[in-house]
Amino acid sequence: DRCSVAAQRSWLRDYMSDQYFWYANLGMPDERAPDVDAYFQSLLYKPTDRYSFSQPTTQFVQFLSEGTRTGYGYSLVFTDASQTALRVRFAEPSSPVGLAGLKRGDTVLSIDGNGPAQIATGTPGSVSTEGVPRSFRVVDSTGVERRFTVNSATYAISTVPSAGVLLIAAPSGPVKAGYFVYQSFITTGTDELGNVFSEFAGLGVNELIVDLRYNGGGSVTVARSLASMIGGSSLDGKTFAEFRFNAR
Repeated sequence: DRCSVAAQRSWLRDYMSDQYFWYANLGMPDERAPDVDAYFQSLLYKPTDRYSFSQPTTQFVQFLSEGTRTGYGYSLVFTDASQTALRVRFAEPSSPVGLAGLKRGDTVLSIDGNGPAQIATGTPGSVSTEGVPRSFRVVDSTGVERRFTVNSATYAISTVPSAGVLLIAAPSGPVKAGYFVYQSFITTGTDELGNVFSEFAGLGVNELIVDLRYNGGGSVTVARSLASMIGGSSLDGKTFAEFRFNAR
């Protein structure tokens, strides 16, 4: 049976022995692994390999090619070591929570009745299907508390959720600095990038600030496009990225 668990593991072992960069240092396969992902993890050359991971094909295509996610659209961060003050780090503008008005900097009091202590342990967990309700109790930066409930949904990822021009004082006079937040290197975001650079050029921007704090990576091709937009013709003929392969 070509689709049996044993066949999948055999294929994975053969693939890693041929294509994996550290093929000569494969880990000992864990035949007791509960699933293929755990089996894959046992084959990795750790701790040197901090990069390899697996994910469902549908999630890969959805993120890189379609530019969408399924869920609620927020990420959180604790602002204290004791993990009692929980704030919104980012809210996707087109996501369920973004449309409900959740903003970066809002303080989260509870999610589905779970306080910061429970949230720190992973409760409630992530959701990858549509139509699952989730309730929030938050306080905004002015101290106003509110409650709202949203359903999980598939939403478009905003690759450039924020952009603007800053006037910065300098000895030679004010400098126009273009600032934008860039979230993901995905193919659907190239038009957004192009629009931002066109706008900056029209406004006479001569300095640039690219905010990559929460960017999780993605396509090298899209990253090259961003580098080309920044450097322009000065980068003609220069190498942006070089791929390394194993001895095979």
